[in-house]
Amino acid sequence: NERRVRELWEEAWRRAEGAKDSELTQLENARLLARDCEGIELVVEDEGLKAEVTRAMERQYEGERMRSARGGQFEEMIVKDLMDFGFGEGLEREVSPWVGIGDDGGEGKLLRIDIAWNLGQGKKVALELDGPSHFLIGSETHRTTRDGPTNAKSLLLSNLGWAVERFAWFNHKKLEKLSREERKSFWTAKLARSGIKNGMECGEPSPPTLSKGTDRPWLRHSRPRSNSSLRWPPRAWRQSGPSNRQRNPPEEKG
Repeated sequence: NERRVRELWEEAWRRAEGAKDSELTQLENARLLARDCEGIELVVEDEGLKAEVTRAMERQYEGERMRSARGGQFEEMIVKDLMDFGFGEGLEREVSPWVGIGDDGGEGKLLRIDIAWNLGQGKKVALELDGPSHFLIGSETHRTTRDGPTNAKSLLLSNLGWAVERFAWFNHKKLEKLSREERKSFWTAKLARSGIKNGMECGEPSPPTLSKGTDRPWLRHSRPRSNSSLRWPPRAWRQSGPSNRQRNPPEEKG
């Protein structure tokens, strides 16, 4: 398997000249997955291509930052609720996945965590807030699923020792309609799964149900199904084809 991975890696870089930023950052994601999930160290020999990958990462990061600033109401409202409900202790934003591990070489910018808690004794919790661009809709099943890069990031975080919780933008629309106490109960129950407690004693939570089957966290330490598209090999390695990415997917169904 390692030999095949290295062959694919070398072939990808032979074809990488003129690749788009999204394809170059996909290759970088593949390198990080191979390193931190499989223990395979992949190297880019061409210094010019290495520099171009770095520039592509910077451009993508800046683009993501600007998009977040334009559509940041979703994240800001979540953070406001978490602070209000007593989850502010230790809460940090835009954290590198490699925090506490060592120099991340700039990779943390590309894969920063939306909201994070360091609970001590090696216990770290990541809360990822997934907007429309994190979802795909099946062309035949019409089922909404998180896309390959989103699932791959969850896998990477798990292998780096993070407990991962995810929350979808369309569930936030439902959450907004609930009372303050119901929202508090929802977050108390959701975050308790990863060991986070709020600053007040509130007994055993009984959260409201948003809808059946929605907002399932990524199953930790498990491999994604083949049709969940880890984008391996990345798009740069394959012939291009029609994209099934949808900017405004319907709700996930059970």
